[in-house]
Amino acid sequence: MAEQVALLLAEGSVSFEYREWATATLIIFPLIALMIIFVLQWLTLRCI
Repeated sequence: MAEQVALLLAEGSVSFEYREWATATLIIFPLIALMIIFVLQWLTLRCI
C-alpha cells in the first residue's frame, strides 16, 4: 500500500514538472522566435 502511494506521488510530481516545462516552453519559444525575426529584420534594414 505504501509503495503504491509513493508511486502515485512520484507520477504526480513528474506530470506536474512536465506541465510546468510545457508551459515554460509555450511561453519562451514564441519569444525566442520573435527575437530572431526582429534581429533578422534589423540586420536586413542595416544592410540596405
